[in-house]
Amino acid sequence: MSHAAGMSIVGRRENNEDAFRIREDLGLYLVADGMGGHAGGEIASRLAANTIVKAFENAHDSTRPTGDTAQIMRVRMATAVQLAVDAVEQQAVGDLEEMGTTLAAVLVEGNLALIAHVGDSRVYRLRRGRLECLTKDHSFANECRDELRPSVLPEHFASMITRCIAADSVTMPDLRIETTEPGDVFMICSDGITDVLGNEEMGDLIDDHEVALEAAEALVAAAYDAESYDNITCVIVHAAPRAANVSAA
Repeated sequence: MSHAAGMSIVGRRENNEDAFRIREDLGLYLVADGMGGHAGGEIASRLAANTIVKAFENAHDSTRPTGDTAQIMRVRMATAVQLAVDAVEQQAVGDLEEMGTTLAAVLVEGNLALIAHVGDSRVYRLRRGRLECLTKDHSFANECRDELRPSVLPEHFASMITRCIAADSVTMPDLRIETTEPGDVFMICSDGITDVLGNEEMGDLIDDHEVALEAAEALVAAAYDAESYDNITCVIVHAAPRAANVSAA
């Protein structure tokens, strides 16, 4: 049985600008949420996702470097994101000039998980029944939170992202290393889910479905039923198997 699964639907939009990738052989899982006029968002998200996967394929095929595993993971992810920036920038011309994409990713190696993100797509972890967001949105509202109440911001400012994979943009990803525990489940998602579902509901849906695909389907369906007007995408990753139940003989 697969330890990871994802689902993406167009929802109430005309086209799907979200993309996700699951590569269990590489320990790589990601969601990208595109933006831009014409077909730009769709192109940017898929181009970034494919470029990052290719970068890890190349790294996987090369000689394994020696050194600190966590630092190697960080360097490889930062390099892959920069390659994605370069790829998007090369095609951001004409009608595609404004295209860009967010990124949220989990890289698992042994008992370590690297969490990476740019923009407002998120990574959550369910541990012992508690859902925790492991990323902080790169958004105007978040960056003003200490000085302004986000509720007073005009809607178009409150939802504006301040970091993305695009030409001429700030694209350095936030990276953090977490140690996994048996039973940990990661959820990577676009804002089509988090705009309409709260932590408690998302946590319950993940906890109620031990099969990754069933959890992903349930989350997407719940977001759609909650009137999400965006594309809806999530990836569920069981990073470590649940501890076996042991009973005395």
